Amino acid sequence: MRSGVELISSAHKCISTLEDDYLGTRWFSESNLPGKAGGIAARITKYVFLDVPVDYFSTILGHEFFGHGARYREFGIKGVHYYFMWPPPYGLGGGIADKDGVLPVSCQQLLAIWSGGLEVHPLINKNLGLRWMKNGQMNYREASQFFWSFQILWSYIQETDENLFNGVSDNDVRAYVRYLNSGTAYSDPTIIKMSVKDLKSKMLINIANPFFFLFSVYDLQYLPLGGQSVV
Repeated sequence: MRSGVELISSAHKCISTLEDDYLGTRWFSESNLPGKAGGIAARITKYVFLDVPVDYFSTILGHEFFGHGARYREFGIKGVHYYFMWPPPYGLGGGIADKDGVLPVSCQQLLAIWSGGLEVHPLINKNLGLRWMKNGQMNYREASQFFWSFQILWSYIQETDENLFNGVSDNDVRAYVRYLNSGTAYSDPTIIKMSVKDLKSKMLINIANPFFFLFSVYDLQYLPLGGQSVV
């Protein structure tokens, strides 16, 4: 997972750097109001149609291939297939890492497989945070990747149905909670070690992360100013 996250971050850095080097972030004089308005509009267009798909998809790729996929490979499970939907704004985004049939693994291994995708998001953000502290600056594309990594994990947890016993199909969060409570706890709904609500509450703490709350948002000054890094 850690080597995969490093690969994802490095590949994203190369792609975004090449994109900015060849396409640029300022295309004409912005010394007057029409020029500034045009520059902002052009950067917003570039961000929505070129930057977001790459920044968003890099996180989804990490989630599925270096998250769930890492656990499948760790346990020697063959025949795993991956499916990725078009990222925003061209599609709804998301992906699947799955294996047909019954998995020949224990409950603890299933817990690790289901939670593997969720583990990737904080690893991506920690990796970026360490880079920023070492370099003393952050790039607006790295900040965008940080934002999407956080946002995808946040919405995944916050939008998950709380009721583990209503027959709704699993997602990573519900399955993680169910397997965590397997055994005596899951057989009795009144005895729950951890609920989806607990995860939602704990996720709220992450909003205090200064890189998300301050720097990642502050770096949006790229849109009006056209700069690529923030010191």
